[in-house]
Amino acid sequence: VAFFSHAYKQAGLPIDFVFSDWEVDGPMEWNDGWANAKRCARCRERLPSIDDFAAFQKAVREIRSEMQRECYVRPILEHFPNALVGNYGVYPNDGWRYWYDWFEKCDPALPCRMDQREPERPWMQEFPETGYTFAMPVMYTWYRTFDWYDFSDPDYHWFYNMLKVASNAAASTAPRTPIVSFVHHTLTRHPTEVEEPHVKPMSLAAYRELLWHSLLRGHDTFFLWCPNDQIAHEIHPVHEVWAAALEFADFLNDGEPVTCAVPRQDVSVVSGLRLGTRVLVRRTDFAGASDGPVVLAVGNRTISI
Repeated sequence: VAFFSHAYKQAGLPIDFVFSDWEVDGPMEWNDGWANAKRCARCRERLPSIDDFAAFQKAVREIRSEMQRECYVRPILEHFPNALVGNYGVYPNDGWRYWYDWFEKCDPALPCRMDQREPERPWMQEFPETGYTFAMPVMYTWYRTFDWYDFSDPDYHWFYNMLKVASNAAASTAPRTPIVSFVHHTLTRHPTEVEEPHVKPMSLAAYRELLWHSLLRGHDTFFLWCPNDQIAHEIHPVHEVWAAALEFADFLNDGEPVTCAVPRQDVSVVSGLRLGTRVLVRRTDFAGASDGPVVLAVGNRTISI
C-alpha cells in the first residue's frame, strides 16, 4: 500500500477514494475464534479476562483496527490526506450488529439479544480506531434473514433487517463522514444453507424503496459488488434510483435526516431530509399499513404524510 501510494504521489496522480474488502483474513471473535483463543496459552496470558466475551471482542477488534490503520489507512493518508479510505462492514454503530456475513456461523452460546428470531450481536466501536474516512455498512439480502421474522409481507423480512443496518449507520455516523453503502439485491446464500421454497426473494420494487430510504436517512452513495453473472440485474435498480435522486441533489448534499425509526411491524416506513423550511419525504406501505396519514415529528412541528 505504501509503495503504490508513493508511486501515485510521485506521478502526480491524485487518489480520491480507496475501498478494501478485508474480512476473514484477520483475527476474528466469531465462529470458533473465542473458543480457540481460550485454549491458547499465549492468549490467556495476554488477556486474563479472556472468559469475558466483551473483553475478548475488544482486544480482537483493537488488533484488527491497528492492522488496518497502520498498514492501509496511514500510508494512503500520508500522501493524500483528503482521500476517502474505508473497508467493507466497518462503520459507526449503536453497539449492535444486525447481520451475519456469509462465512459467519450463528452460535447461540455467544452473547446476543433477540429480535423475534434474529440474534443481534454486540459490536465494538472500531471505526474511530481504524482512522477510516468513510463508513461502509453492508445492506445485503442474506438468505438466513428471511426466517428470522414473522411479518406477513415477505418483502418486509428483507426490508426490515436492511433498514435496521442502514438506520444504525445513519444515526451513528457524524454528518461530515460520508456513508458509502455496500448494497446487493440477489439472494446471498452460503453453500451450506439449504434452499427452501418458502423463502421469497426481495422484490425489485422493495429494493428500490430501500435505496431511497437509505438516501433520505443520510447515506451518501452506493457501492455495488456482485459476481459477473449478476451485473446486468444488479446495476439497473441502483443506477435507476441514483439517477432519479440527482433531482434532489440539494437535499442529498445539505439536508438533515428527520428520522431513523424502523417500524417493528410491516406497516408504513417514512424517511425524510429537512433543508431549511422544506422536507423531502418518502412513504412506503407494506402489507399491514393503513390508508391514513403517518404523522412525523420534524423539530418542534409535526407533518402528516
